Parts: sequence; C-alpha cells; structure tokens
Amino acid sequence: MKEVDFEIDAHKDFELGNNLPRKLNAKVVLPEKEIAGLAIYVPGFGNDASQYRYSFARHICQTYSLACLIVDYHCYFARPGNSGDLSIESYILKLLRSVTGSRNDDSIDTILFRLNEM
Repeated sequence: MKEVDFEIDAHKDFELGNNLPRKLNAKVVLPEKEIAGLAIYVPGFGNDASQYRYSFARHICQTYSLACLIVDYHCYFARPGNSGDLSIESYILKLLRSVTGSRNDDSIDTILFRLNEM
C-alpha cells in the first residue's frame, strides 16, 4: 500500500466568509495491486476528524482494492481549537430549547444531547 500526502490551494470560503489564502490537505491511499476504483472520503465530525480516517482509508484500500482519497473539508475540523467554532443563531437556539424543553441557561451540549435522545 502506498500513501501520498499533498495540498492544493483552497477556494475562498463563502460559508465562513474567510477569504484568506489557505491550503487544502489531502491524502491518497493506493493499493499494491490493480486499482479497482476510487473512493472519496470527506471526514465528518467527532472521531472522523481524528486518526480514524486514515485507518478507514487503509481498510477500504486493502479490502476492496480501491484507491481512497481523503479530503479535509474547507481545511477546518469541527473543533473550536482548530478554527471551527460552532455558532448558532439565536432564533434556532430558541427553537431547540422549545423542542427539547431546555432552560435558557442550559448549554448547547445539553440541548443537543436532549435532542439526540428524542
């Protein structure tokens, strides 16, 4: 199995309003034998943003003889320490509190936990 890391210039981020020049990190995991196809994996939140994505790509590569491309979406991870702060509009927060029966002083984590239990 061969792994190739690379980066390309990222486009301007219209969602976050970030127009600074940035790089988009990517990795390709290639099987040793003939490539049967290509799997593109865009990691999500939580454990997907950790080292799990590389283990997953290697598993797909070995099991199915697929090349696996991993791309970091917009160069951000959904963690405040990595510039991925979560912000919720006040009217959405009010709606979420109403739906979950949460109090005004409940944290967003508490509200989302209750929402997940529904």
